[in-house]
Amino acid sequence: MRKLLTSEQMLRLEQSAFESGRVTVRQLMEMAGRNAAQSIDHKMRKPADNPPRAAILCGPGNNGGDGYVVARHLSQLGWDVKVWEMSAGRSGSEAAAMREMWRRDGTCLPLESFTENDAQDITVDALFGIGLSRPLSGTAARAMHIAMRCGRLAAIDIVSGIHSDSGRLTIEGSTDWQPAEITVTFECPKPGHFFGMGGQLTGKLLTVPLGLDAELTRLVASEDVTHIWGVGELPHQFLEKGVFAHKYHHGHVLTMAGAATKGGAARLAARAALRVGAGLVTLASPQNALAEHAAQLNAIMLTACDHPRQLRRRLRDSRINAVCIGPALGTDDRARALVLETLNSQTAIVLDADALTAFSNHPASLFDRLHRNAVLTPHGGEFARLFPHESSWLRSESGTSPVTAVQAAARRAGAVVVLKGAVTIIAAPDGGVGIVPAVGETAAPWLATAGSGDVLAGLIAGLLARGANAVTAASAGVLLHTEAARRFGPGLIAEDLPELLPSVIRTVLAKK
Repeated sequence: MRKLLTSEQMLRLEQSAFESGRVTVRQLMEMAGRNAAQSIDHKMRKPADNPPRAAILCGPGNNGGDGYVVARHLSQLGWDVKVWEMSAGRSGSEAAAMREMWRRDGTCLPLESFTENDAQDITVDALFGIGLSRPLSGTAARAMHIAMRCGRLAAIDIVSGIHSDSGRLTIEGSTDWQPAEITVTFECPKPGHFFGMGGQLTGKLLTVPLGLDAELTRLVASEDVTHIWGVGELPHQFLEKGVFAHKYHHGHVLTMAGAATKGGAARLAARAALRVGAGLVTLASPQNALAEHAAQLNAIMLTACDHPRQLRRRLRDSRINAVCIGPALGTDDRARALVLETLNSQTAIVLDADALTAFSNHPASLFDRLHRNAVLTPHGGEFARLFPHESSWLRSESGTSPVTAVQAAARRAGAVVVLKGAVTIIAAPDGGVGIVPAVGETAAPWLATAGSGDVLAGLIAGLLARGANAVTAASAGVLLHTEAARRFGPGLIAEDLPELLPSVIRTVLAKK
């Protein structure tokens, strides 16, 4: 499973390697630059280029040092290379050494002289990398504007001007840029490659190794490290079915519906729970809405539920082992009472949409009742209403990673929190956290459609019913949801998502 490292974690990883004596700064810089050059040569060389040309922009620190190494290795691979640098004096002795090695065969031009004509082919951004914590300005900002408008860009570590933890773009002047063609980062991706403008400008992300496996293992063992969930991490045991199993072996989901004429959201959730493999799904609605549901559902069972006491009786059936509550439930006293009644039963539960909004004025009354088998699935607005303090971190200019805010929210709630978005964050109350990115090559913009969140809530509930724990159910649900959307593509509506699940699951199981 891939890991996501903050800038501080990456620095600690490198420092640990230096202190062990296993590798020096110069050796690591040489390896990084060589591997980056090979990636650029492999991904960006065109057969018609004779020779291919590269303009390399070098900053004053270690990212610039990497750039001089890239220049040397691309030149050895047959590229016509020119280097533009910010200043003659390097702030680090290793970067200065790499500059001198390049100058044995090549020349350096002042960055001030870099023009649009110089950026017509390949431009390599080695200005600042992940260490930049201030806005990009002056000559460097001007050079990046040219590079991002005029040609094909390869960024070393991260596009200069992108904050490596928050993904914010801070640069003087207009930011009407084209994405980089590739970004070559080292050892592990960083949050800024996925969040904010970073998710739009990174382009194809290539992660090259630096041989720091031992240090990474120790880091993961000693502190919270974000995981990047991919389809390869989908849990087969909660997707396949045994030959001799019967429906009750695969759980029973109860989906709560709201008022008459507002039941579509609950029906979407119920159908998703059934499609992901729950053995049975029952939709509970007010008595006066049952006919509406009966006209549109067949395999999903129906029951009347107008009052919390009816729900209490229903939940005494031990075969009901997961509840999905919130889609179009309403935000009145009845809705709050139904949520609290379900939580009292300690049944695994997914709280979505109205089940969260109903408590936005008094979130503590919800948090006090949550348990570790509870999953909250807010979008950004619901998250802001339920977690105003943590949400303020997302709006601040401090550079806080969105991951940190969601981790804090999960600890505060005492339950798993799924912040939905282009990069969905899944955080557990014990500090464990992962992301499912849907940006760049893995983008699924068609999920921005009414009802898609209701389907996700049902998917997670279905996986909970099948025995997955809260984190696994949430992560697998998001992965299946995203993969189904990618498979359908443009024109997707929420009703399509459950119908795509069989082919997605079939593909996953075929690869086990």
